[in-house]
Amino acid sequence: CQAKGSRPQAELTWLRENRKFKRGKVDTWSNESMVASTTVFSPTPEDDGHVLKCQAINPKIPATPLEDIVNLNVVYAPLVTLQLGSSLKPHQIKEGDDVYFECDVRANPRQHKISWYHNGEPITQNMSSGVLFSTQSLVLQGVTRLNGGEYTCNAANTRGHTSSQPVKLRVQYAPVCAIS
Repeated sequence: CQAKGSRPQAELTWLRENRKFKRGKVDTWSNESMVASTTVFSPTPEDDGHVLKCQAINPKIPATPLEDIVNLNVVYAPLVTLQLGSSLKPHQIKEGDDVYFECDVRANPRQHKISWYHNGEPITQNMSSGVLFSTQSLVLQGVTRLNGGEYTCNAANTRGHTSSQPVKLRVQYAPVCAIS
């Protein structure tokens, strides 16, 4: 960021969301005709889509700042969160119920591929068996005790791939009597 021609010399400030930006390292230098500043920082996914602004203020005329902005486009591997469907009660799932999982993905680039796993094994869509994929959801129709276990989702983009934390599905079922 450079400011030229101000008398007295302009003061430069870095802002993010109109608050003083305090992360990273800021270097400022000047000569008779201008003042310049650079900021070096490691962006996080939370910075993506935000605006970084350099503001030049003449200390004698503070009401007329000049600004230049940079839109931050931070690329990162997916951030993934898995949860059991919000309308389900985890401790009341019984055989025959329909169950769904929601895989929430934040990523840049946004194009990503989702994979599903049950006890570490990949799940494939099989409509005749009641296993359905829908955008960021996994639907299990008519669950049985065999569907119990840990589920994870994995999202991948050009920056990498990330697995969710496991979510345990407990399926309640009636006792089985065996004659010996």
